[in-house]
Amino acid sequence: MECKFILSCQTDSEQLCLNEIKNISKDFKLLKWLDGGVGLAEHNTGFSEISKIFREEKPVFLRHIFPVEFIFNVSDCDKIIDIYKEKIDKNIAMSVQIRNKSAGSAYNLKEIKNYFVDCFESAGYLYNKSEPGIIISVFIDGGDNKIYAGMSESEENLSIWPGGMIRYALNDNVISRAEFKLLELFEYYPDLLKKTGTALDLGASPGGWTKILAEKGYKVTAVDPNKLDETFSDCPNVIYYKGLTEDFIKNINKSQKFDLIVNDMRMHIVQSARIMIEIQEYLRENGLAVITFKLNKSSKTAAIRDGLNILKEKYEILFMKQLFHNRHEITVVLGKKIFLRGIG
Repeated sequence: MECKFILSCQTDSEQLCLNEIKNISKDFKLLKWLDGGVGLAEHNTGFSEISKIFREEKPVFLRHIFPVEFIFNVSDCDKIIDIYKEKIDKNIAMSVQIRNKSAGSAYNLKEIKNYFVDCFESAGYLYNKSEPGIIISVFIDGGDNKIYAGMSESEENLSIWPGGMIRYALNDNVISRAEFKLLELFEYYPDLLKKTGTALDLGASPGGWTKILAEKGYKVTAVDPNKLDETFSDCPNVIYYKGLTEDFIKNINKSQKFDLIVNDMRMHIVQSARIMIEIQEYLRENGLAVITFKLNKSSKTAAIRDGLNILKEKYEILFMKQLFHNRHEITVVLGKKIFLRGIG
């Protein structure tokens, strides 16, 4: 059964996304790009089947999908409500997600969404934005005067957030936008929150990741030659080492062990990966590590491959994703490899 679907990824990673999808399934076909990072695609199987494949294969750059069951003119948007009122079980929590082209839109998405939600709620449907069982997804292409719509189980979309774009509030308590990367990672890889104890934050300044880890209960050693935010001046759960990571490694207490090591340093992938190799012996046997790969404009695939090959010397690659808040990078979660005595 042939199906059409909308896919979403970072705008700068469109080709990387297409390459990995084609490697997963040769029957995938991109029909056209509707917007930056938003494509209309086709596959020769049903949406549930292709979603299952993606969930099993865990692509790095593909962030979100939804089925295209209907294509309407914008003026016919009420048809979406009429159609899905007949399809949705009122006992299942549902949500409506509406997006449009990033530029030149004449539509007020908030008003449109509120109209949809009011129609469903007034008809007795159970609306739940944060934990929906069913999602009605809509993409408005104002340039072509088209609406693409489809309904799916929430897990089938790969993310319950529209386009996989997880939003966090930017307020006075936020030290750095980098915090959002770690918060988003917790949603994708919640095992990081099951850890407690000590954490090492390499390249910590100004302290966004240190702040989040301390809030989650870790005692954090923050390493950076630049100052941390003044927030940490009286924080008992944070130890600040003022200096380069290389110097910290030279001077570290050889008996020191960490439950979690994170590295969000802005440096070449290979150099950053080698630092993680050096610091690996200070990670507990059941510990986890996180590193972000900063992607240059060229040779992205080769750089990622080189970084992973280095890390595989001493780590298991547990998770890898270009998160919405990553922008020009990907996040990798690592587990410490255990080497038996006399066995390499």
